[in-house]
Amino acid sequence: MNKKILIILFGILSMHLKTLELEKMSVFSSTNENFYATITLSTEDQISIQQISLENSKQSLVGNDNLIDVTLLKKEIKEINGRTSIVLSSENIISNNRYDFRIVVNHNGRSINSRYFGFVPETQKRMTRIVKQPVNDLSSCLNLEDPQARLDCYDRSLSRPAQDKKITNQVVKNKEIELDEEDLFGKKGSDLEEVIAKTQKIQIPNQLTTTITLVKRYAPDKYILTLSNGQKWRVLDATRKGFFKVDQSVSITKGILGSYNLNLANQNRKLKVKREK
Repeated sequence: MNKKILIILFGILSMHLKTLELEKMSVFSSTNENFYATITLSTEDQISIQQISLENSKQSLVGNDNLIDVTLLKKEIKEINGRTSIVLSSENIISNNRYDFRIVVNHNGRSINSRYFGFVPETQKRMTRIVKQPVNDLSSCLNLEDPQARLDCYDRSLSRPAQDKKITNQVVKNKEIELDEEDLFGKKGSDLEEVIAKTQKIQIPNQLTTTITLVKRYAPDKYILTLSNGQKWRVLDATRKGFFKVDQSVSITKGILGSYNLNLANQNRKLKVKREK
């Protein structure tokens, strides 16, 4: 019996270790050059090019004019600096300076997808002994916690000169729109599209503490928790029936590689969770 339990636990652990996530995209090319960009994958599994598909966004956040048709790009899987990466490139020179697309990876019976949008930097004069720095997609800038670093990331993505003036967390009075900072916790990529222009004024918290208002099972021994702030979080780890209760106090903190951990009050156990709403 003990041996069977160990085998089951090992299988569960292996499934979590093989979780795949799409990380930021870095663009290494400029306009009027062959397009070249990389997207880092967080996985130890072997990924084939047949598992990956690209699709243009139907409603672009960066404007529908001058968009790169990503379905025409070449896809490759390469090891870059010890990390598995998806390489997107074009065989011809591309003058389009905007991109907005979704990449889908079918892995272990799951469909993992992420949206990337931004601008290709303008062509700059070539100079010897100067290495051109890659430009991140706009959605990855949202994950930077430091306000100045986030602003610099936007400037590089938009090919603008860096701002000399240090920004602060003070409220900007001009056309300021009130946003709930707590509501941004746990969101990334396409979930933050509506607030991309506003996040330079918002400090996304590193931790969320609230209570459970509803527990709903979505699979055997797995549950979706509705919290008092209206958010819904999917618990990825298996738990026994009755483990979660209404009005229980929970704390959710950031983990590594964009993951999140949930802790119940007065318990030492950490559970992997993913925000649903």
